[in-house]
Amino acid sequence: MEQLDRIDRSGGRVAYGFPGAVSIDPQQDVAAGPILAVAPEVGAPWVGVFNGGDYRVPTVDAAVPRLIAWPDAQSFCVVYRGNAVVVRADEPTATYEIDTYLVTGTFVVEEKGVVVFADFDHLIAYGGDGLLWHSPRLALDDVRVEGIEGDTLIVYGYFATAEPTGPDGGCERFAVDIATGQASGQPWQPR
Repeated sequence: MEQLDRIDRSGGRVAYGFPGAVSIDPQQDVAAGPILAVAPEVGAPWVGVFNGGDYRVPTVDAAVPRLIAWPDAQSFCVVYRGNAVVVRADEPTATYEIDTYLVTGTFVVEEKGVVVFADFDHLIAYGGDGLLWHSPRLALDDVRVEGIEGDTLIVYGYFATAEPTGPDGGCERFAVDIATGQASGQPWQPR
């Protein structure tokens, strides 16, 4: 895979726009989002233009753009402008978006084959075969995965009960089970 500056259709490569794997106008050769040249092990090479979602939020809230190797070893995930889309390298029309309002963070648990996405107050986890779990509401805001300890994610979130002037700015630490998405150690249990 290679990031391109322009949509390069040389060699008969087809260009697709994501999300949705829609055809790109043959006259278009630039894009605001990432442009990737994909050369799968099996099948024809193609070009993907990843425009992100249609979310109208400040970019400060969206996750850092990144490319994630997917646990099925055949796909990849592009995170850009608050959206995350999974695409099979050998079949670019086999695609789906990560089912969350706005991706504000990502965390890969490579040894478990799990990719975790955060929005403002939830986590959602995917494995090679798709959705594993969607957590209940975990905090009032600012949910983020900070690390892993054994079989749990170390998560921070904002709670009204936390001291806003403290070292964590009103956020408190708690654990989320990697296998189930269930939290423990929260200052309060959200409904």
